Amino acid sequence: MGGRTSYMPTERTVVDEFEFPNTSDRASVQELQEALANAEKELGAKEDRIYELTNRIQELERLRAGDHKALEDQKSKIQELEKVKARDHKALEEQTSQLQSKLDKLAAKHRQSLNEVTELKNYKDTISSTLVPTRVAIRSVAFENRYVSMKGARVKTFSEGGGGTVNVQTAVHEREIFELERHPDDVVAFRGSCFPNVYIRADACGLGPGDFSWAGGGKVNCQYSCGEREKFRIHRAGDQGEVAIESVAFPGRYLRLDGLMQDAITLQGKLNWWEKFYLIFAP
Repeated sequence: MGGRTSYMPTERTVVDEFEFPNTSDRASVQELQEALANAEKELGAKEDRIYELTNRIQELERLRAGDHKALEDQKSKIQELEKVKARDHKALEEQTSQLQSKLDKLAAKHRQSLNEVTELKNYKDTISSTLVPTRVAIRSVAFENRYVSMKGARVKTFSEGGGGTVNVQTAVHEREIFELERHPDDVVAFRGSCFPNVYIRADACGLGPGDFSWAGGGKVNCQYSCGEREKFRIHRAGDQGEVAIESVAFPGRYLRLDGLMQDAITLQGKLNWWEKFYLIFAP
């Protein structure tokens, strides 16, 4: 027997029934599968994003709907406020008209009252000017039994600086009695009862209103006839009948009685205890 020879069957075998793709085809399929998987992942991510965006859009729609409702509510409130404003404006106009009418009526009454007061004052001045003068004594409040006294026997004519003497006495005689003459505008004058046409005269002589001097100031004496310096106003100065006597020619200057000195009738720029008096009615 010579060398061995291989036996190659000539018939088709079972393996011959299968078709095996070549290597290059298998690689292409794998790449396609990987690309499909990646595409599916991207699609899933995009679907998730679309879902998120859908939810966000729905949320925004809800917010927009809420804002729209709030806006409508605000518009409704504004319209209501406009109605209230219109009503209030109309009511205010009516109240203003009513108040103006009342004000006009009050102004008319005020003018009428002023006219009545003027008429009454004129009537009082007319009556006062015709009254018989009242006889009074001027007694100090600060010094018991101290009275204003006048010595005007030599005052027979008018003198620029006045004359005679006005001082203090401790009892009431004829020289301590004065005729209280009434003049218009609540003004009075003190005329000596025993000296015809002779009046108490006051001259501030530089003493200003509000000024104070321990010894008083100005000059108080007599004058023949009644002018501005012989006129005074009487003010209530207490609850027991006390009064203050203020100069008309020198407002804010008051008669002052110092009971520690005899010739002590002066003026003072402030109203204190020594500037208060009682007007005692004399027979």
